[in-house]
Amino acid sequence: MAPRFQLESFNTGPIASARAIGLWLCLIWTAGCAPIPASQPFDREGSQIQIQQRDLAAASIRAAFERGGLPYPGTHGRWSLDALTVAAWQLRPELARMRALAVAANADVEAAGRRPNPGWSLTPEWISHAATGTSPWVTALLLSQLFEPPALRQARVDKAQTQADLVWQQQSQVAWEIRQQLATAALEWQLEQLAVAQTSRTLALQQQLQAAIESAQQFGALPLRERLAAQEQGAQARIAHEAALQRAREAQAQLAAAIGVEVSLVAGLSLDLPDVEALAGQPALDESALRRAAAIDRIDIASALADYASADSLWREQLSRRQPGLTLSPGYSYDSGQRRWVLGIGGELPINDDYGPAIAAAAARRDAAGHQVEALQAQARAALSLAMQQLQEGRRALQQANALVQIQQQQVDSQQARAQAGAINRRELLQAQLQALQAGQRRIDVLRELVRAVGALEAAVQKPLWPASALARAPELATEEPESRR
Repeated sequence: MAPRFQLESFNTGPIASARAIGLWLCLIWTAGCAPIPASQPFDREGSQIQIQQRDLAAASIRAAFERGGLPYPGTHGRWSLDALTVAAWQLRPELARMRALAVAANADVEAAGRRPNPGWSLTPEWISHAATGTSPWVTALLLSQLFEPPALRQARVDKAQTQADLVWQQQSQVAWEIRQQLATAALEWQLEQLAVAQTSRTLALQQQLQAAIESAQQFGALPLRERLAAQEQGAQARIAHEAALQRAREAQAQLAAAIGVEVSLVAGLSLDLPDVEALAGQPALDESALRRAAAIDRIDIASALADYASADSLWREQLSRRQPGLTLSPGYSYDSGQRRWVLGIGGELPINDDYGPAIAAAAARRDAAGHQVEALQAQARAALSLAMQQLQEGRRALQQANALVQIQQQQVDSQQARAQAGAINRRELLQAQLQALQAGQRRIDVLRELVRAVGALEAAVQKPLWPASALARAPELATEEPESRR
């Protein structure tokens, strides 16, 4: 409740009245003053130390698992892709930034609903040559209060609310990107581990073949060129193995970066990742449902719709400015012993600017936001069609690679039987085994392309498809949801 004027105090005299008015206004004026805290510069060194000390046992991670009703694996448990995603949502600074922006957006909504503060002015004057018997003081006190149109205030609140919704959608977008980066890094790391195992077996067999050829060449059973060819193949096998090890280390570093921790922590972590070998046996996807999800349910489309709503609220705000506000200015003056009360009324005269250009600009921005939604829908449909085609081709290529691996394995079994019967020597058996390993390496390459096709399909619909995720609702664990959505 606003304080009341105690005008009876003016009867004590003009000077005392001026003092009372000034004291009263100063008390109200200073009541709203708050101390300004010192600036808070960003601590770069401390931030770097915090980044280096991040781990999966942080209290924020445990709280996130409790909030989502998920079991916490612990430092010695097996971490699934969903568990790593929850941890990454708490560790990655990109999402922390979006949470801070969400807090700011919610505060903007509250600030947009506030009404303007009243104003005041006090002008005491002293007349040096006042008439005899009259007070030389002239004191005027003026208060003012702007009453803005309700439509303008509501439009301002709606604009702030749509901005908060937009930030919330952007949080979801960042959370999805972190999930996708994590899934891609985890599957790539698993594929590189398969490649390391494959090149390791190839190198071991190549070394055995080289030793057998060198032994036979010493006794004159083989020409020198076969020995040189075996040495060259052995060197190539070592180079391929070292390259596979390097790719595996890089994939591990990418996985650590996707989680938000140091590489050493990932190296000692027990992971429960999906088996990429199981990807070949996945059932066919519902293409019609995927097309609907790509055109309607994508997170970036929801963000574009929130941007459209924000542009529409800005247009309505510009329209509401055509309704002028009203300013009431009650006042009191003490002039030569006479007390006077005044009431001023003011408002805007829309003569020079009727807000027509601003309204037209806001309408054009709203149309542009609508076209952006259409563009994203078209891009999503095109990306989905391409990803579906890549997925089908990848599955056919994997079937062919599996068939080739089976044929090569049958040949190895046949050669082993012949070797046991003495029909072929050990060199021929090793060569057959090396050919089978080459087929296995090609199968890993096909698996890599298939995994990337699935990733492209997930990017087209912006939700996990394989492996399936139990994180049905990201905002519970990753985002700060606006009050209006709760």
